[in-house]
Amino acid sequence: MPIGTPSKDSPFSGTGTFVPHVIVRNLTAAAQAVTITIEYPGEDGPAQAALPPLPLEAYRTKDIPLDSVLGSLPLPLPFCSIRIQYSGPPGSVIGEVSSVESKGDLVIDSRLANEGDGWAGSGAHPWHLDDQTESVLFLTNMGDKDAEIGFRVQAEGVPYYLIDLSLKPHETKTIDLRKLRDAQKPDFQGNKIPAGATDGSVLWIRLQDVPVMGRLVVMQRHKGLASNYDCQYCICPPSIDSLSVSPSSYGLLPVQTHPYTSRATYKDCNGSSTYYDRTSNSTWSSNNTPVATVNDSAPKGLVTAVAGGSASIGATYVGILYMPNCQPPPCHVPCICYYPAKNGGGTADVVTISGPQTVWWFNGQNPSGYTTSIQLTANPAGQSQYTWAFSAGSDKATFSGQSGNTINLTGTALSVAPGADVKVKVTVTFSGGGSKTSSDYPITVRGPKKVVATGRIDDYSDSTYGYFSDVYYTIRDNLDQTFAQSIGLNEHWTSSAVPDAPFEGTNWRQGIAEGTTTSTSQFYDHMGGEAISLPAIPTPTGPCQPTRCTQKVQHWGQEWLVGSETVGAGARVQTDTLQKYKDHARHEGIVSPAP
Repeated sequence: MPIGTPSKDSPFSGTGTFVPHVIVRNLTAAAQAVTITIEYPGEDGPAQAALPPLPLEAYRTKDIPLDSVLGSLPLPLPFCSIRIQYSGPPGSVIGEVSSVESKGDLVIDSRLANEGDGWAGSGAHPWHLDDQTESVLFLTNMGDKDAEIGFRVQAEGVPYYLIDLSLKPHETKTIDLRKLRDAQKPDFQGNKIPAGATDGSVLWIRLQDVPVMGRLVVMQRHKGLASNYDCQYCICPPSIDSLSVSPSSYGLLPVQTHPYTSRATYKDCNGSSTYYDRTSNSTWSSNNTPVATVNDSAPKGLVTAVAGGSASIGATYVGILYMPNCQPPPCHVPCICYYPAKNGGGTADVVTISGPQTVWWFNGQNPSGYTTSIQLTANPAGQSQYTWAFSAGSDKATFSGQSGNTINLTGTALSVAPGADVKVKVTVTFSGGGSKTSSDYPITVRGPKKVVATGRIDDYSDSTYGYFSDVYYTIRDNLDQTFAQSIGLNEHWTSSAVPDAPFEGTNWRQGIAEGTTTSTSQFYDHMGGEAISLPAIPTPTGPCQPTRCTQKVQHWGQEWLVGSETVGAGARVQTDTLQKYKDHARHEGIVSPAP
């Protein structure tokens, strides 16, 4: 009802200045008292201003203008509601309320609703919009408890729902159909009121046993007309039919959060559906808390991803099922109440990669005890598609053998640092639609990188070959770690033997390259002179004392490879020149790591 000069945000703005009139008639032979309360929107919620009780004589009709109280109200106001109470028995007073514009060219009437009327709780009204016509729905909670409202607008065959509309005790709310249409905000189904719609219907229904009054005002300002619609169609609130959880499935990464909501579906007396958000009223649970948890306290329904996999997120809400024609407690309308628990559920899919994070590389060799191909697993399993990719390091590893949510990874070159240069990700396309890409999964490609001289060299005489020299090394990988298990290695000649002056005519032979397996990371090169019985020219001798002989006899190129006993196979860790002297042998021109 407009009162005074409506504020700029009022649906009655620009229509004039109004004085509400309350007309009441006493239907009995006894005098009564009438109390009128003006309810209006305040800064902190619904506010009230009550007039002193007014006498109403027997069989008397009285017109009570409310102009006398305008000065006590925080005008301007967008609208007000008027509550009339009387001292006699129920049904002993009838009344009407009209708000009269001061110039007398516009009167806005309002139907009165009895708080004890079991039909006070639903409505279905036609609306119209054009350049001069506005349609505004007024909803008033006449009770002393909060009232939740099911709400639907129908236009051009498209249903549009509000699922969070509620009223505080004695609160009136307005819903401007033009503003609601022009906002073009999608509802939970993604529907919008068609932008060009000019006609339709609006339906509302209370969801609890609380008396609620609704009225649609269609105003034509240029004609000074206001039409009221207040048809009601159901005696009982709608009954809960089902509960659903949204999203039905959602992809997350560990520690990410996402709000899930529960929504109740209600069926009214005509079998029509309406909906309401029950997120904060539901009891929430996860069937797999190691994968995902869900808040059952504020903020309810907030899911937190923990680890890879799928978790079912459940919501339970105890609603009310109404049956007409009965009135036991706690219902206060001719309806019997049942309290069924409704359940709904969704899925939280937490996307991760699991599996080893180290793969060994030996340049194509597969020594026992070292995993040169690892299997990675994408979580959760059983989804529509898994797309693997390298975020980094595609030059150091390759994929093969994908099967479902698993794939094999093989190293092709050594990592520079642990987990730094090879990173894998997977995009999971979910069976229910949508996709999610995992965080980078770091992989380290380990393998032999270099050999380090221990400093130990043994030179000693031999009766057959004149001498032997043993040069000791330790094998280290690209993380500068020694090898904990046995490993194969071999030497390989990179050139033929070249005699050194003045022994161009030497008959010393180039040895045979060999491989071996060492149980530790340490090995040595066992290098001898030449068979004295050949006869060797020159004749090798035992180590000279106190310093070694400087006479060179022959040399050739040598490389060391790790990962196999087969000569020439494996990862190269060192190149050098094997130099034979008359009384000893050495590695010279050492390069390690070797490109």
